[in-house]
Amino acid sequence: MASLMQKIGRLAVKTFRRDPKLPAGAFTSHYEQLYTLLSSVTAKDLNLDPALLRDRGNFSASKDVAPVTYMQIYEDNDVTICIFILKRGVRLPLHDHPGMYGLLKVVHGCVSVQSYSLIGNPVDEGNQSGIFHATKHQLLKVGANDPACRLCPAFSLGMAADMASVKVEQLDIPCIRLGEGPHWLEDQQALLFVDVFDKALRRHFVHTGKHQILFLDDGGVAETASMVIPVEGEPDLLVVGLGKTLSVVRWTSTDPDRHTVKPKVIQTTTDDHFNDGKCDPQGRLWAGTMSPLDDKADILEYNNSSLFKYDHDLNFTSWVKKVTISNGLAWSHDRKTLYYIDSPALAVYYFDYDDAAGAISNQRVLLDYAAAGLKDQVPDGMTIDKDGNLWVACFGGGQVICVDPKAGQVIRKVAVPSKSITSVCWGGKDYSTLYVTSGTHKLTPEEIAANPSAGGTFAITGLGTKGNPPVNFRPNLEKLKAKLAA
Repeated sequence: MASLMQKIGRLAVKTFRRDPKLPAGAFTSHYEQLYTLLSSVTAKDLNLDPALLRDRGNFSASKDVAPVTYMQIYEDNDVTICIFILKRGVRLPLHDHPGMYGLLKVVHGCVSVQSYSLIGNPVDEGNQSGIFHATKHQLLKVGANDPACRLCPAFSLGMAADMASVKVEQLDIPCIRLGEGPHWLEDQQALLFVDVFDKALRRHFVHTGKHQILFLDDGGVAETASMVIPVEGEPDLLVVGLGKTLSVVRWTSTDPDRHTVKPKVIQTTTDDHFNDGKCDPQGRLWAGTMSPLDDKADILEYNNSSLFKYDHDLNFTSWVKKVTISNGLAWSHDRKTLYYIDSPALAVYYFDYDDAAGAISNQRVLLDYAAAGLKDQVPDGMTIDKDGNLWVACFGGGQVICVDPKAGQVIRKVAVPSKSITSVCWGGKDYSTLYVTSGTHKLTPEEIAANPSAGGTFAITGLGTKGNPPVNFRPNLEKLKAKLAA
């Protein structure tokens, strides 16, 4: 039976040699497999003498000729596999080529990793100076108990070497002022999302191209719709955010393609109006609100909105206050972390999450947009892939970014031909398609005319990863029926 290191060696060669006969997306898939294997490596797997690790000493620039012990395991034109044993205090450039991929695993002690995102294209022929500007990221401390670190080229360019496999396709759906809240309907193989300013829901059947729209007639009370979540165990029943309310509508696939219903209110807020929402792994609905906007869509008031939880028994409680525009939500696969976005804060946050209690605490910043070189972009909707990486819609940036939450870094960027990207969700037969909503909101007539895809809805394939099925709202159905009958 092959040893762990033999498996890593074979997969490394397979990954980095880039066989042109391999299918699109193979590099990303192999790279993530290699990351998983390398994360499990220990000093014992390398047969290293413990004494050599303990007694490596401190580095002295005046005395030490060789501050590093280098042990080569394998090398060819495409791949180098090696071991570095560093004296304490050594600074070593491990990854100094803008087009190089790598993986780093600490097996003893602890190291500090300093990383940078290049600004602009490092292979731009117009740059003759050999000097490149970069954004410096927060120092990352990595120990033997931590997983491997991904070393990717030119973060600001995304995984450019593998982008040939990625396909961004605009769906045959009308461009709208603001699309939001995409949710995949597995049983119908359809994309469900919100048409915010038309106060409508849209449902697009991807295999047939059939497109349906449901208008929400609340008597003109609300100005916007915001989210849509199916109710578990009740086919065709949907919870929608409609102005200051959470309401319920019934929508069957056999209804007319253009249909109107009167929503039934089940919960209200005193905040200005609801915005994004999503269900946690237990099926509790987390719904955020947002501050009012003026006629130019600029924020009138800051820090007067919240993130609420609507639980199985229809109890409505506030968990995060002083929010301005509550947006993207995602939960880690181990159910210990909630990732969260308050858009004007220009950051992705994370909380400790208690899955049994449905409680969150200890809010921290995971990704600061300014520090990541995303100053002119706003984080909006968000989802998570099977590898635990976050995919974030960048409003005003015309792109979706992929964030490694372990490193707190952007590891990939995918350009989308619409400037105002609003949200994302996984879908398709095997959940390998990333669906993206957008809008023409805040664009000038000249910008819209110059960008005919603005406000479009898109499908991104060939990413080499996939997501999991979305979680529907799981209320006590007897209590929900009682509310609807009241």
